[in-house]
Amino acid sequence: MAALVPAGRIPNIAFGLLPLPKGAEAAYSSSTGAAGAQVQVSIAAVAAKRCHITGFTVTTAPPSGSSPLGALVTLTDGNWTQNWQLTETVSAGGWLDKEFLYPLFATGPNTAVTLTLPAVTGGGAGAVELHGYLL
Repeated sequence: MAALVPAGRIPNIAFGLLPLPKGAEAAYSSSTGAAGAQVQVSIAAVAAKRCHITGFTVTTAPPSGSSPLGALVTLTDGNWTQNWQLTETVSAGGWLDKEFLYPLFATGPNTAVTLTLPAVTGGGAGAVELHGYLL
């Protein structure tokens, strides 16, 4: 990611490249999965630093079976949980993009934040991406 985003900035689709707060370190995680499989990413826990989430993107290929299919995308640190509905269609697959004006942050320092696209029977291949910073 360092080659794509200038040092000291974090990507934000809705607001462009935002400056990091003083002393913050950019954090990013992404993964892909096979058709119908669960895909999960985390911004790892770091000692004495709190994870702040500025946004995420979830995309899926068109499902192999009937359309539409639904999945409940989950963002959690183990103490709090946020959910969003993703719908996959045969014509377009699925796409869910969230950018937060104010970051969601972990309950405390040394706490990871995890984004999960659950396994969906007949669903398309998925990709998830989570970004933010550690401070």
